[in-house]
Amino acid sequence: MTVFCRSRILLCLRLAAAGAAALCGGTAAAQERVIEEVQVTATRIGGEDQPVSEAVTVVNTAELADAQIQVVTDALRGQSGVFVQQTTPGQGTAIVRGLKGSEVLHLVDGMRLNNALFRNAPNQYLALVDPFIAERIEVVRGPLSTLYGSDAMGGAVQVITDRPFLGGGDWAVDGRALVRFDSRTLGNVVHSSLAAGAGDWGFGGALSYQDHGDVRAANRRAQSPSGYRSEAASAFVSFQPREGQRNELSVQYLTQPSTPRHDELVAGFGQTEPASEIFEFAPNSRLFVHAQHHSTGWSSWVDELSVHLGMQKMTDDRRTQDTGADALRVEQNDSELWGLTISAAAVPSERHAVTYGVDVYRDTVHSARQSVAADGTAQSIQSRFPDGSKLNTLDVYVQDAMTLSPRVALTAGARISRAEVALAATEETEPATIRNTDITGSLGLRADLDDQWTLLANLGRGFRAPNIFDLGTLGARPGNRFNIANTDLGPETVWTLDSGLRFENAVASVEAFVWYSDYQDQIISVSSGALDAAGRDIVQSQNASSVILRGAEIVGEWRFAPGWRANFGVNYVWGETTLTDEEEPADRIPPLDAQFTLRYERDLWWIDAQARVAAGQDRLSGRDVRDPRINPDGTPGFGLLRLRGSYQFSSVLRATLALHNLADKTYREHGSGIDGAGRAASLTIEGRF
Repeated sequence: MTVFCRSRILLCLRLAAAGAAALCGGTAAAQERVIEEVQVTATRIGGEDQPVSEAVTVVNTAELADAQIQVVTDALRGQSGVFVQQTTPGQGTAIVRGLKGSEVLHLVDGMRLNNALFRNAPNQYLALVDPFIAERIEVVRGPLSTLYGSDAMGGAVQVITDRPFLGGGDWAVDGRALVRFDSRTLGNVVHSSLAAGAGDWGFGGALSYQDHGDVRAANRRAQSPSGYRSEAASAFVSFQPREGQRNELSVQYLTQPSTPRHDELVAGFGQTEPASEIFEFAPNSRLFVHAQHHSTGWSSWVDELSVHLGMQKMTDDRRTQDTGADALRVEQNDSELWGLTISAAAVPSERHAVTYGVDVYRDTVHSARQSVAADGTAQSIQSRFPDGSKLNTLDVYVQDAMTLSPRVALTAGARISRAEVALAATEETEPATIRNTDITGSLGLRADLDDQWTLLANLGRGFRAPNIFDLGTLGARPGNRFNIANTDLGPETVWTLDSGLRFENAVASVEAFVWYSDYQDQIISVSSGALDAAGRDIVQSQNASSVILRGAEIVGEWRFAPGWRANFGVNYVWGETTLTDEEEPADRIPPLDAQFTLRYERDLWWIDAQARVAAGQDRLSGRDVRDPRINPDGTPGFGLLRLRGSYQFSSVLRATLALHNLADKTYREHGSGIDGAGRAASLTIEGRF
């Protein structure tokens, strides 16, 4: 029966793709391929058009330019295998195959964004990367712990920034200026960038500024407070002394001076009054200094070498005051993460392509908190994290891509990881050292059934070593909880099996994956059954849950006539968790969602229309039901319509107009803390020189 079903599915996919090709005839034979085989994240080493077995989602430069996004995660809405949750504007979380937060690894230019403060829940940190300097975003769905270590359980999201090298000849200059008005927030965006180079040298920089008011939902209903500002700056310098070698130093900085957490300041489901009178991330910022070296042709065992040295300082300061409380809490939290990664690639024979390397990271957390009375007097109180705590990791890995035959390739890899957390002493706790060692691996199969059909399969193990947030968080948490530390935590692990089919020819492509994940020793917040003096539930992180996840993803594109293109995508995730021998739906599982886009392009202009739908989600965990962001009866489904168009007035000037939520529907993405925007327009004017 199983073989019969598989053969029927394969036959249906073949017929669908063959029908698309027949309708197209030969009119678009020269058009570019649709599903991009970009492998920087999937293999860690660069190159062009290297096929991989993993499920990869790519948002390219053109798509980013057209998307009119505010934060990086906006570009991932509707992408294959990804769902976006937004607790408050100015932030966003990518949920990959049902996993989120520190269960997904986030990277910028090959270096970890995840730090010791990442929580295994929606968080704001990816929004601290300037979206206007992104060249592309890659999402690899499925465990990548073999290549990247801890946290890459649901997959990896990497932002690759734009650092063009204009050297090699006479002076060359590339500039960009952009302004945007967005009626969804009555917001304004200004961005400018400049790159130049000559000979062996190149350099550049960029500035970005965003100022957004309250988000306007359907019927122009303003949701207050939800406005925020963002300011960003970046710069780089490149030196290319010879063919095949490039050295670079870059700096990125972004700050959100004061961002309100909307769901804490407005009464949610099951609440008669908001949880907080004041809740501001003030400020949140990220500073990233990055030196890298890339070269080729060293020897047969070091054909390609990539070295990264980086420092990231993430600041997560807050001002909070509970409803009815007299005192204001002011917090200063930051993570200073230093990293050194060395990756090498070799082709020792025609049948083997080996990637190997070492990763070293050192993270130090600083944390302080004061209670400020109504008369302005301040008193130091217990900080959110033990001040001066450290997280150190050392990993070694190897992966071999083996060509078994002209049509069959197998990838196998292994990694040894060592993580050590040194928790500093507090008034309530003694210092503690927690060490975890993990050995993990993965297998990937790619088989070309013919010139158009490819079979893909992957088996991988992911893990996540507990970080300082898991082990040492102290004090008040959202949901009327009070967290106490637990130093007796072990790693989380997940095994994932996926299989897929890919069809691709000159005019059409389809990629479909089904997958299954077994997630063990999940770290969750467990109630102690006691209350603190303020009546809050005393909770503690424990390895107390296991989760079964499964799903399906299908994405396709059809160029059915000159200038015409149709895209579609469908995502489905199902999750069940077991806690103390009781089963219930897993937390924040995205609903079934789909989108369809029809686009027409000419030399100077293009226009597209998109329909996006999400089913209702009423399979809720106990935590979901208690979450004031989520309707306890379930999140209703919704359907949205969008129109966009762009016109190139000259070689240097372009305008793009987007009309959002044309039917002015009231909707909320599942798990989010604010309704989506109603009917609105956004206009971008961009100049290049």
